[in-house]
Amino acid sequence: MANLICAIDPFCEIYVARVAEDSFGITPERVAEAIKWARGHNVDIISMSFAIGDEDGIAQLRNEVFEATKEGIIMTCSTHDEGSRITNAYPANWIGQAVSLIVLTACDSYGTLLREAKSDTFHYRIPGQNVAAGVIPFLNSDDTISGSSVSTALATGLCSLMITCDRLGNPEKKYMGRDEKNSRLELVKTHLDQMRSNDKNHFVMLEKFGGIDTPRIGQTSGSLEPGWDRVPSARAVLTKHFGMAPNASPKH
Repeated sequence: MANLICAIDPFCEIYVARVAEDSFGITPERVAEAIKWARGHNVDIISMSFAIGDEDGIAQLRNEVFEATKEGIIMTCSTHDEGSRITNAYPANWIGQAVSLIVLTACDSYGTLLREAKSDTFHYRIPGQNVAAGVIPFLNSDDTISGSSVSTALATGLCSLMITCDRLGNPEKKYMGRDEKNSRLELVKTHLDQMRSNDKNHFVMLEKFGGIDTPRIGQTSGSLEPGWDRVPSARAVLTKHFGMAPNASPKH
């Protein structure tokens, strides 16, 4: 999953906290300790590509999720890939509470859910079917992965890229807590909402990031030449979508 995150945002720094050798060893207590450790490193985002069904120790995990929220840390997490048959799926079950969670579920390239899920159990659906997972992510590979954990990793990469772009365009900006203006959560949800296929669904289209799917100003579909000529420049994306002054030089 770290490879997928880095493929979306090559400038990110990843701090890895191993909570188990496999999915069966993930417990609320171990995840709570990992969140506490990540908070100590002043991270922007905590990615949790799993869903916990065990309620033993869940109070400790809930406390750490709320502490991370106070510090303005975004937490991405997955719905359960067993769909609506599963009652408990933490931390996703805390959706709707005053926490800085972004809950993801997997869909195909057309936005159709891979598993049944009620619309109030997730924030966004992101493609997570047969994603190439070779040494270099997204290039043709015989190794593919699917599921909400994949969608969560892609969403984490997107959130990281949004924060990276925002810092390039606004190097003096300080991020605040969840319920305050200029929070990380407010920033990424604004951009994720703009990436939805329409205003009435949760389907996020990766190609809509920064308006890169739209022609440059003054161009029409008939005047576009094939290839990269139709993609806005990085400066145009930073200026139009991340508030960088037109004559500024990005700093990182």
